[in-house]
Amino acid sequence: MRGQIALIVVFGLGMLGVMVGVSFGALGPNRILGQRALADSDKAYYAAQSGIEELMVRLRSHHNFGQQWSLTEALNNGAVYY
Repeated sequence: MRGQIALIVVFGLGMLGVMVGVSFGALGPNRILGQRALADSDKAYYAAQSGIEELMVRLRSHHNFGQQWSLTEALNNGAVYY
């Protein structure tokens, strides 16, 4: 009788361990995607900030923009900003 109870307890703890392991394993990919989105957001912010700073430098130095003026930059992830 004691052996059967011990076996049931060990089996129950094993199942609990498996469920905890699977739940933590399922969280990993979501965390990676979240970090990638955060990194892309940071890249976009700093790209926009550098564009603003570039424009401010050119305006302060009385840069002649002419009739049409554009500056195109491409990022490593394929994004392009003007």
